[in-house]
Amino acid sequence: MKKIVLLACILGMASIALAEEKGGRKADEDAIRKAWSDYTVAFNMRIPKNMTAIWSEDGDITNFQGRTAKGRNALETLFADEQATVLKDTRMIMVVPNIRFLKPDLALVDGDATVAGMFSLDGKPLVPQRLIVSSIVAKKDGKWMVLAARESLPGQWAKK
Repeated sequence: MKKIVLLACILGMASIALAEEKGGRKADEDAIRKAWSDYTVAFNMRIPKNMTAIWSEDGDITNFQGRTAKGRNALETLFADEQATVLKDTRMIMVVPNIRFLKPDLALVDGDATVAGMFSLDGKPLVPQRLIVSSIVAKKDGKWMVLAARESLPGQWAKK
């Protein structure tokens, strides 16, 4: 009987721990999605400084054009340049369909963005472009920050 009671206690404690972890995971997922939502709002409002707010101090990006930036100052410069040129009249919608936790404080994030309002180099309007944004995020001091992000245009490699 003592063994059954002990087993029941252990299973009960494990269930509580699992429920707390799932609840914590949900809160972390929500925080990560909110960070990318904040980035999208800043993108659409043309505020490069706010766009960089979700990056860690030494975070980096390689954008869909192959340009790279490392550190918040360089990120802000890159974002300002994009907003003044190729992305000047654009609007973005981004969803985060998948978050994979590698550790409790480290995750791989899939972002699926659509950017409308782009123009070709000769000034012709382009159809809305789909971007895949893969990022690694880490929880630092209770806040989820982007360590690295890579953008790609999935359609550019499609067979014709």
